[in-house]
This record gives sequence, structure tokens and C-alpha cells, in this order.
Amino acid sequence: MAYTLQAHGRAVVVGETTRGGAHPTARHPVTAHILVTVPTALHPAWPRETHRPPPTAQS
Repeated sequence: MAYTLQAHGRAVVVGETTRGGAHPTARHPVTAHILVTVPTALHPAWPRETHRPPPTAQS
């Protein structure tokens, strides 16, 4: 998605270039005719504690 937006002049992508090896992916429908594909894999060397969801706010 980032590449396509940048290639069409719709966005500026900021950050370092990666190998692009984040597979598998998950598809998320945006409309009846548009899907967004998001990488969901974690690299085995990445620490797991950095990928936990944030704690929920207590009322």
C-alpha cells in the first residue's frame, strides 16, 4: 500500500527500506471491491514483549 500511494504521488513514505520479508499477510476489506493486505508475521529474532497490545485503560 505504501509503495502504491507513493508511486501515484499520494503520499511520502518516511523510514528505512526493509527487505520486505514480512509474510504471511492478512486481508482486510475496506469496501465490497477493495481489500488492504497487511503483513502479520514476526521475525523470530524480534523480542516478543515489544509486540504486546497496550494495556487497557482502567475506569
